[in-house]
Amino acid sequence: MTAIALGVHQPQNNRYRPGKMERRTSVAGENIKGGEMEPTSAQLKALYQRCVRASNLLQPINLVRLDSRTNRIVMLIGETIQIEILENGEVIIE
Repeated sequence: MTAIALGVHQPQNNRYRPGKMERRTSVAGENIKGGEMEPTSAQLKALYQRCVRASNLLQPINLVRLDSRTNRIVMLIGETIQIEILENGEVIIE
């Protein structure tokens, strides 16, 4: 059997390098990796603190998402808790 008969795709050129992502900067200056924005260090620190607190309360973390329009991290915890983390690390709990 050949690789094609098994449905396995083999790259034809030598340019393919798994794990290598091109880093570029958008017009506004924010870092972009593979077309996605990256959170700030203040956001990551606040996210870590909220994750630890939620796990200490035995609450499930249902969603963590970086909103590319506002550059805020949005978390849904349990059934009712919604958290937004601003770029400066400030936390809004609803």
